[in-house]
Amino acid sequence: MSIGAVLERGDARDALVLPAGRPSVALAELPRGAGVGTSAPRRIAQRHPRLEPVLVRGNADTRIARLDDGSTGLDALLVAYAGLHRLGQTHRATEILDPVLWLPATGAGMVVAEHRTGDTPIRDLLAPITHPATATALAAERSTLATLHGNCTTAASVHAILTSTTVTVDAAVFAPDGHTAIRTQATGAANQADAVGRRAGEQLLRDGAAALLHALPHTP
Repeated sequence: MSIGAVLERGDARDALVLPAGRPSVALAELPRGAGVGTSAPRRIAQRHPRLEPVLVRGNADTRIARLDDGSTGLDALLVAYAGLHRLGQTHRATEILDPVLWLPATGAGMVVAEHRTGDTPIRDLLAPITHPATATALAAERSTLATLHGNCTTAASVHAILTSTTVTVDAAVFAPDGHTAIRTQATGAANQADAVGRRAGEQLLRDGAAALLHALPHTP
């Protein structure tokens, strides 16, 4: 499969969702030992040390419904804010987490359309709906993750920010216990997004990211 179109990026930030009717609090204000549901190793690794991460499955609307009816026993969820927006449920976000402190997922907020590799008519049909800046950011982010040999179960963050001529990649790999993070940044020409992303990944590996990656418990 190949990516044929990349739509304009939505909000890349994560959001805190509390059970319906619960007084609004921030993540850092939840009581010690509160259970916070997520399916992302990246979020688990970045958790607040007083809180208890709980692996949850299902679509965002299903998770929220189960949070509200109490069947999960959770105190809160961490979800993609872009997902809440697409579900028309942004009002459920009691806190939108600062992306400088709470690093977003690789490709966060992006929607892509794939096609069979080599299917030229479909590729040409999809190409006009691509958002060029988002496609450039995605190329940089995917290049970093590929350099790390990572995937959607890797506790890592790669986030690209564009100007008219440059792309800056902020990237990090996290230890499972959340106490260690290796971070780096790479900047270069926007038309060399793949190379900039690869450079960020190589720097993380030089700084010792491989040891953290091998220690991470991958979700089956």
